[in-house]
Amino acid sequence: MDRVGMDKCIVVGFDGLPAGRAALAKSAELAAALGAWLAVVHVPDTADEPVDPDSPAWAEGRDAAVAAVRASAEHELAATAVRWRFDALAGPPAAVLGSVADEEHADMIVLGAPRAGLAAAMERLLGDAVAVQLLRHGHRPVLVVPEHSR
Repeated sequence: MDRVGMDKCIVVGFDGLPAGRAALAKSAELAAALGAWLAVVHVPDTADEPVDPDSPAWAEGRDAAVAAVRASAEHELAATAVRWRFDALAGPPAAVLGSVADEEHADMIVLGAPRAGLAAAMERLLGDAVAVQLLRHGHRPVLVVPEHSR
């Protein structure tokens, strides 16, 4: 969907995981209340890539994984009247989300709570979590939605 006639924008990072789905639901709720549209942004990562990068079907596998994330967003938003657009963009997640927010003059960026596990804990400890980067280097409000907020 496109931005036609809509001034307010909310950027939401979406990966299809439970916390991402909670963030998308909260974003849709806020967008409806504010008369905004959603820029749903997926930054492909290793979870979107087939195990063997040398496989002849690697690109098709990655594209299928990204299409599945888009379909998940479409399913989550089907019952809403909110206008939205989906983009899958490569790059460091905080930089990508910040760039889209700047381009669209977004009112806020919404993210799901960080993933659990040792790697996620190390990211938070080192300040590499996406939300931390956006708060330190960005200039837009950031809303972090817990997985169980639905």
